[in-house]
Amino acid sequence: MLTTIIGSVSSADPVIPVPWVLLQVAVSLVCLALLIASLISIARTRNQPPARTTVWVAIVFLLPTIGPILWFIGGRKASRLTRNPGRTAGTRTSSSATR
Repeated sequence: MLTTIIGSVSSADPVIPVPWVLLQVAVSLVCLALLIASLISIARTRNQPPARTTVWVAIVFLLPTIGPILWFIGGRKASRLTRNPGRTAGTRTSSSATR
């Protein structure tokens, strides 16, 4: 099957070498997977205002390569802080300490 794809690609455009076309397909698939993963992550985020969710979905769709990266770098952390405003990451409260 791959030889059929390579054969059809090489006969379709003789100016662009086949490895570049395959690289373009691979990068496109990675970007698509990142876009889908970020949308799933945004949808699974709890206790986030609907306006913030809408803004993040718009950012991911309008900037399909950079938007998901921005979400995974900053958006998830900001939503965690919004979810637990009194706690810092990695700390636990014990029931005996709160009594």
